[in-house]
Formats: sequence, structure tokens, C-alpha cells
Amino acid sequence: MRGAGTAGFLNLGASLALALMAVVPTPSNAQTSLPVDRMRGGVVPGGAEPAEYVFEARKPGFLSVVVRDRFDADLFLSVSDEFGQTLLDGRTDVDRLGDLGSERLLVAVPRRGGVRVMVGCYDCSGAEFDIGATFLESDAAALPDDEDGTPRGAREMGPGESRDDHLDMSTGDLWDWYRITVDQPGKLTLLTRAETGDLQLEVYDEGDYSTPHEFSDADEGGVLGNETVTLDVEAGATVYVRVTARESMGVENERAVSYRFASGFIPR
Repeated sequence: MRGAGTAGFLNLGASLALALMAVVPTPSNAQTSLPVDRMRGGVVPGGAEPAEYVFEARKPGFLSVVVRDRFDADLFLSVSDEFGQTLLDGRTDVDRLGDLGSERLLVAVPRRGGVRVMVGCYDCSGAEFDIGATFLESDAAALPDDEDGTPRGAREMGPGESRDDHLDMSTGDLWDWYRITVDQPGKLTLLTRAETGDLQLEVYDEGDYSTPHEFSDADEGGVLGNETVTLDVEAGATVYVRVTARESMGVENERAVSYRFASGFIPR
């Protein structure tokens, strides 16, 4: 029964990809509800950010999204959580059947909450496309809660403190977040040390978690898990730090990765 249900769900996603409807495109300058069980037009203006769609998952499940450009733009498609963290296998640019503007993505949404879908284009002056989605609620997609897996649950640490932690893709523990506040100006150093796994260290401003303003993936001393970032900070500054395994832990990291996260502070 599981196999038959999955096949039917995938066929439904494929049928959405082929449905081209005469609809008015939706601008990309504001968040738009993801069209579920139907197709809708969308626009990526030239030089603009990707078009963004939002969806609220009431339960874990599988989200299928299809997009097809109306002309000849090269599109990409990504699915992330509400903070912009790309879900596992949540990005595609495979150009289905050789069509640069045709993409389809099937993603497990492991927990209830907000989901963001982005449609963007490469080196184009703009794009018009059709997008549609289906969502199948299923406990098969569920993973345990990850308390420190978002900025909202970031672990509070003081400058100069350290913590031993781990990442484990098998349990959905893909990212660890930390929050550090300094009470005087100076230099804040952040580092990871790990004997196995390829880690990346990212630093975000409070309230803006879309793009890190500092990061390290330098593999210090040839060790893939050793990373360091040094920041100039002012009194009262709060920084958010994300430790993640590169390529979502990838082929070489399909096991738990234990690491130490530490910080140091030199007053100005």
C-alpha cells in the first residue's frame, strides 16, 4: 500500500508539471502562499531576488513542487524551513528533459511549521513561470524535534565558553545554533574542532538568518572539522552562530559527527 500511495503522489506531481494554465503572474516582491493542488503563475523580475512562496505544514509530510518557465529562462527551485535553512535534498537545477526552465522537487518536511519555496533564475532579465505543489501528510517523513536546530532554539553561551556537541543526519540533527552576547567591545573568536566530518562555521546578525556575514570552511591544518572565525564586536552585540556539516553531511559524512565548539574574547 505504501508503494502504491507514493507512486500516486509522484504521478500527481508530474501531472501538475504538465498543467499550463492561463493565469495572471504573481509578483515576487512579497511572500505569496504556495499554490497547493493547483497551478499558479509567477514572476522573477530581472535583477530581483527569487520569487518566494510560503506554506504552513500542520504535520510532517512530503512536499512535491513543480515549476516550468513560460519562455526560455534557466530556473532553479529550493525548499527551506521558515529561517531559510535548505531542507535535506531541498534544491534542484536538473533541467528536466533538457528544458532549462523545468524543475521538480520532492522533499520530506520532517516537522510541522513554516516552509519557504524559492524560484529563481540564472543570468536572466526576468522570468515568467507556472508553479504548483502537492503535500502528503505522513509520519514516514517525521524526525525527532531538534531543540537547537533553529535560531529560535539557539543555545546561550558566554564569551570564552566551550561545548561538546554532535550532528547526526539520521535523526534530522543537521544544524546546531549558538547565541553569544558580549558586554564590552573587543575581538570574539569562534572555532570548531572535530576529528571526523566536514564542518562549516557560519555567523549571522540577530534577526537576519538568510545569509551569513562571516563563515569558515578553510579546513585548518588539513582537518575538515577545524574552522575559525574572528569578529570585531561592540558592547552589547549578539551574534548567532550555526555549525553545519558541509553538503548536508554528504556521502562521506553519513554518520554522527562529534565536535567541540568554543569561543574566546579579547577586550579592546
